[in-house]
Amino acid sequence: MDTIFGMTWGEFYAIIDGFIRPITAWFLSITACISIPIQSLLYPAYKEYVPPEQTAVVYGIEGGEELDLTDWKIVYNNAANAANVTAATALQTYINRCTGVTLPIAQDSTAAGTKEILVGQTNRETAGQIDRTAIPRDGYTWQLDSAAEQLFLTGATGRGTLQAVYKFLDKFFGVKFYTSSIIVTPAAESLTITIPEDYTYSYVPPFFYRDTNWNGSPANATYWSANGLSGGIQGDRAANIGGSIYYAQRRFAHTIIAYVLPYAANFDAHPEWYSLRKAIDYIDFENPNESGPYLEVEGGYRVPEQLCLTNPEVLQQVVNYVKSVYQGPEKIVSLTQRDNQYYCECDNCAAVDAEEGSHAGTLIRFMNAVSDELAKDPAYDGLQLDTFAYMYSRHPCKTAPNPNVIVRLCSWECCFAHTLNDPNCEVNTTFANDLKGWSELTDNIYIWDYTTDFSHFNSLFPDFQVLQPNLQFFREYGVKGVFEQGGVTGSIGTEFAELRAYLLASLLYDPDIDFNAALEGFCSAFYGDGGPYIAEFIRQTMQSVGKKPDVALTLFKAPSTFFNSVAGGSIWEKLFGTKSHMGIYENPASGEVLQMKANTINYCDALWTKAKELAAPNATYLNNVRRSEISWRYVKACTRMGEFAWTNPTASWQREVLEFYYDLRTYAGTTYAELDSLRQSTPDVWSVPSEWGKSKET
Repeated sequence: MDTIFGMTWGEFYAIIDGFIRPITAWFLSITACISIPIQSLLYPAYKEYVPPEQTAVVYGIEGGEELDLTDWKIVYNNAANAANVTAATALQTYINRCTGVTLPIAQDSTAAGTKEILVGQTNRETAGQIDRTAIPRDGYTWQLDSAAEQLFLTGATGRGTLQAVYKFLDKFFGVKFYTSSIIVTPAAESLTITIPEDYTYSYVPPFFYRDTNWNGSPANATYWSANGLSGGIQGDRAANIGGSIYYAQRRFAHTIIAYVLPYAANFDAHPEWYSLRKAIDYIDFENPNESGPYLEVEGGYRVPEQLCLTNPEVLQQVVNYVKSVYQGPEKIVSLTQRDNQYYCECDNCAAVDAEEGSHAGTLIRFMNAVSDELAKDPAYDGLQLDTFAYMYSRHPCKTAPNPNVIVRLCSWECCFAHTLNDPNCEVNTTFANDLKGWSELTDNIYIWDYTTDFSHFNSLFPDFQVLQPNLQFFREYGVKGVFEQGGVTGSIGTEFAELRAYLLASLLYDPDIDFNAALEGFCSAFYGDGGPYIAEFIRQTMQSVGKKPDVALTLFKAPSTFFNSVAGGSIWEKLFGTKSHMGIYENPASGEVLQMKANTINYCDALWTKAKELAAPNATYLNNVRRSEISWRYVKACTRMGEFAWTNPTASWQREVLEFYYDLRTYAGTTYAELDSLRQSTPDVWSVPSEWGKSKET
């Protein structure tokens, strides 16, 4: 039946909805009279936040001696590495910005002397003086020869030498590259640094591949280099900043169908190259052109969703593809599955997977076969092949990958309210076990990690508390590379995009940084005097996610959020469950994103109010605060908290909804979700931001 009472079902539901919403609002207003006083008794107001007094920062090495560099010069060898001149110039430039002193700069073809800062490998080194084998993976060393008055700042690679310089500038002068446009260069009275005699320091980052695709500053070459990134997801980097590790032809993911054997060119002639499925649930058999090609065969259907990895013709085709795209070392060839669960179920593939105890079995055996074929030709020495441990292939198999096969393990299904190695988070324990299992098979593991809500790019994604421990966990199991995926469409994100980029880049190079100092430093530079209040807000989110449900909180939270709160699961689970979990496709209206009591919500509102007040004299700072506040307002609007609560006068909360929608358009443009954009027509004021996607527009 397509109609009811002469109306379409959609029209009928709209009328019913029109009755229910006002009644619900009236009911919530009544219950507020009961619940709000109870909340006030249960959860007293916070004290006003007062930022701690800032102590003077002392640069240099504690316990060291004063060394005046005023009469020193910078020496480099341009022929040894193109990045050396960039590093030497950066050292000269940023010392000048801090001190006003311009140190002379020269190549090592000039006569040797004393008082030289030697950048990169130069002819001033004596045999064996610097062991570069001890500083791999873009590591670096500082070595002061006090008697010879020589200071060596060098790495084994161009990127390593650049890090030697940038980390020296940070340690001894406080230079920080927070964004592509915010470079902090504290004023110094002199060029005297504090450093022990004959001081030596070396550091090697745990991860060789380090990258993030957060929009904004990571695309800038200087920022990328200064903050120790090495991957080329935002563009292949030039030799003068050390070059980047990237994927051949810029083909980074889901390549096996898109590029290797595209179905448009091959499926009709060779359906046997593609996966056989015993059943297919996504095909509209009445309108097959709308749901994709398929071929009915004995035992099921051939569909171009994945490859049949036991077909010898597929092996030869893939070997030929690798030969055609290989570009040399540091350009990885990606052979990665499509973004679905439709692995091949033919008899041969099923037998291998059964023997291996994992659908990764056919994949790893296939990757090894490709590797073995190419190993016969010395032209492919240094080749790195990359594949996923993702969705159906995430669980480790029994066969060990060849040494040049990268297993890129993806944390797609995980909970980011809790650390990935949290033994009490049942969502994450399987991932932790998979990482441990793969680490027993190979030392060539990369991680694809996630740091945003892909259904709601503009919503809070309170995972700051797990960023550092997760990277430390990856290091513990010998992971060689990490890609941190962030918001990928539209304008610079409203959900702390620049902060996330900076923290992730810093942690990828050194997972043991002082996280709170990095957070505070960035916030002060990015938000001005309002920064400490934003940092405090972030700390509140870190404490308000992934907790055991609070019965009183669930029953007596702002009443207008109760129905949304229980919508994400059973009422019993919400009231008495063990923990709340936060995935990467979380609806902010579910109540899973934050578990905040009324007093915490009020406290956070006060933090944002104060931040805007203090940032107001500076238009840039105020704009940054207002952009970032979008994420907090998004969650409140979705859960009908604060100014968006239905317990407020109807005209008031409806006005707030409309103001938020127009602010969202101002700061986010069309950015909304991975597969959706923000609607351009004014939404129904009764709806919430999680319903404002263009795909939901009528």
